[in-house]
Amino acid sequence: MRRAGTRITVSATMGFALSMQLTLVVSGAASALAQESTPGTTFPISPDASECTVDARPLADFERLLLATPQADPAASDRATLFVIPEGEPADETTIAGVTATLLEMYACYQAGDPRRFHTLFTDEGIQRSYPSGLVDREFIDEFFAASPEPVEETDQRATILAIEDVTLLADGRVGALVRSDEPEFGGLQTVYWIFKETGGRFLVDDVIHGLPTSS
Repeated sequence: MRRAGTRITVSATMGFALSMQLTLVVSGAASALAQESTPGTTFPISPDASECTVDARPLADFERLLLATPQADPAASDRATLFVIPEGEPADETTIAGVTATLLEMYACYQAGDPRRFHTLFTDEGIQRSYPSGLVDREFIDEFFAASPEPVEETDQRATILAIEDVTLLADGRVGALVRSDEPEFGGLQTVYWIFKETGGRFLVDDVIHGLPTSS
């Protein structure tokens, strides 16, 4: 899944940030916390590309959402600087399992190098929020979303989820989760806050704040 010779990182929603990459620090405490908050899942975990089973979004979806519709400008760097994890109630086990299932398949779709299937796990609004205004043009659509998938071939380059923490029921009805991951292609640890919306019986990404501090 390359554009101009560069793989787009999952933690930047495979769309616009290749810069927020820091040295990997694997925390045993973080992994332990993730195991507590994600029943039945043991971390670290690196999903296989074969676990990406969702259908690919039609190319027309990206044209409609990112070309025909004005995009919001999330001012990504400012969001990361100012971001505070929202308050809410701890999620129940069913919600945690649903969010975890979505994240695992997202990472599997990353290993498969397939941005159209990766973005099947986003709401329409989530896709629009993930791409700053002015980034996407016809060339980007053709080179990124319309390109043939390019799986991650090297085992040591696969993305790995290290921890899923603070899965929380937010006041607006959505669900937030702090995710720490290791992405060797981009230098190591990523810390991202994903916000999910339950849609059609599944939790889909509705927003994402990336480039958060990597220290525990």
